[in-house]
Amino acid sequence: MVLLQSAGTEFGPAGIIEAPEGVDLFNDTIGKYDEKQPEATGTAASTGCSNYDDGDISDLSSSDDQESYSDESDVSSSTTETDPLVAKTSEVVLHGKSLYSPGESKVGIYADDGDDDDYSSSLEGDNSSEDEEAFMLERALMSQDWKSAKLAIQSSKSNDDEVIHSAANASAAVLSRKEDDSNILLELLVSADWQKAKVFIQSKPNSAQKRDGKGRLPLYLACTNKDAPDEIIEALMTAYPKALEVKFEGKLPIHAVISAKCSNTSFGVVKNMIKFYPLSTSIPDDAYMLPIHRACCYGVRDVVINALYQSNKRAIIENKNMRHSKSLDKGMRATIFGSIGNVHVDNGDYDLACDSYSISLLLKREVYGNDHAIVAQALTKLSIAHRKLGKLSTAKVYLEESLSILDRVANDSDPELGDTMVQMGKIFSKERHFNRAHKYFINACKVYRSAKIPPEDPRQCNLRQLLRQNFANAIKSARASRERQSSRGQSFAVIG
Repeated sequence: MVLLQSAGTEFGPAGIIEAPEGVDLFNDTIGKYDEKQPEATGTAASTGCSNYDDGDISDLSSSDDQESYSDESDVSSSTTETDPLVAKTSEVVLHGKSLYSPGESKVGIYADDGDDDDYSSSLEGDNSSEDEEAFMLERALMSQDWKSAKLAIQSSKSNDDEVIHSAANASAAVLSRKEDDSNILLELLVSADWQKAKVFIQSKPNSAQKRDGKGRLPLYLACTNKDAPDEIIEALMTAYPKALEVKFEGKLPIHAVISAKCSNTSFGVVKNMIKFYPLSTSIPDDAYMLPIHRACCYGVRDVVINALYQSNKRAIIENKNMRHSKSLDKGMRATIFGSIGNVHVDNGDYDLACDSYSISLLLKREVYGNDHAIVAQALTKLSIAHRKLGKLSTAKVYLEESLSILDRVANDSDPELGDTMVQMGKIFSKERHFNRAHKYFINACKVYRSAKIPPEDPRQCNLRQLLRQNFANAIKSARASRERQSSRGQSFAVIG
């Protein structure tokens, strides 16, 4: 049985492990080293550095681990590596010697260079240098291509005992971690080493199925980090789509990503989550909130909210429990129902908007009382939904109450007062009471001017258009009235 030292900061006597049975990489090549270990050198020997302990994942973040694979800067020959993942995801330093050939990018470790024959042909060249041989050996070890690793050692012409023996140590470390590959991904996600995590997911997709000590899958773990790149979440979804169906503490990954990223929630990520698991939009979390409710609560962009809305509108209608959820205070529930009402209006579902606005108004009355600007705003929104349905009388009742509240609690320069006047003018214009509509539009202009709203503001532009349209309609109506009267007078003249 061959005893090999595990890869650490340096290769000293601190950690001796047993090579797994059935693996005979170095038979007939380094058998003379079976019973002989080299003298310990470097930092490990002086400090008594021990092997990596697979303990608490939260303690695994290291500043050394932040180095990305795309970094092509030179590596100092005196650098010592303290990253516990050195044999898997970082540069292997063998007795102070870098195995990278000059100018070689580290990402080349994971590049697909073709079949195994490419390794053998390059290793068997007569003019291969010691560094090139070591580099090819390292590539084979890092990719766990044991056949090529054995061939690289056997074809080495340098007979450098230190290089060959240190390569054996590195391979033993790789083998000793083989059963714990899935833990490495969790460690990389916790330490926010996104570039290494992406490479690892691509090379070890099954690692996306490994839970951490709390029972969280890698996808959920990434979704709870507001800084997690979209490409990491996408890669984890692709590697293990069923993770989208697994709840942790009452939440699916789609709930978690919306809560963590808020306004930065990616449309592409949410779209793919719906694609892989369509039912996710109809499953409430522990607070009875659907993904769209969380999106409205956390200020997610409209394009994301509309995607959630279009995927399963019926679920929003049937979810009655959130109205009485004790996990959320009434003010938060009122805000969510008001936002859902806005989504209904944007999609032309005015009946559903009336229902959502009515619930929002009821909750806001309970929270703020009747004389409050927030209640007046809810009344205005409810009147708009009724006006869209053609229920002008009901809409006017809500607006009159809203204006009555604002007269008591708002000042003459409150833009909300001007907005409500504009809505009342629209109703009178619809009823063809153009003079009354004109008065409300003019009063709204005065409020906007007092509020110092600039002329180019959309509200000001919209109001000017309404004034022109109302004036044009009034002229048409007057002409039509005169024509009718003239026609009626001619009729009486003929009869006479």
